[in-house]
Parts: sequence; C-alpha cells; structure tokens
Amino acid sequence: MPDISMCADDECPSRAECYRHKESGTKPHVPWQAFTDFQRQHDRDQCPFFCPVLHTKRASVVKTEQNTE
Repeated sequence: MPDISMCADDECPSRAECYRHKESGTKPHVPWQAFTDFQRQHDRDQCPFFCPVLHTKRASVVKTEQNTE
C-alpha cells in the first residue's frame, strides 16, 4: 500500500505518469487507501502534487520477460 494520498482526478492528462494515480500502475490498498481530488489549473497538465513514476524496475522486468521468450 502506498503511504500517500492517491489522486482521484480521472481527467488529468498526466495521470499515467503520476505515482499518485492508479492509471500509472500504482495499486491502491482498498478500503484503507486515502484518495484526494487534487486541483490543477485548467491550463496545466499537472497539479503541484505531481509525483513522477520511475519506471527503471518495471522496464527491467519487461526486458527480462522479452529475453526469455
């Protein structure tokens, strides 16, 4: 369970790259996970609480799976 408030903004253009959003691959721990509706300005792609996902571990797993096929 991530020890952060997850984002509930399903319209955010950066949701796939933000650790706070489940669409980036972060798995919330239901029913105890806290969700917040972070507010971003209408002309921005990110809110001030944007937290970039580091895909280094994920990329190495994908690369390893491709090598074994």
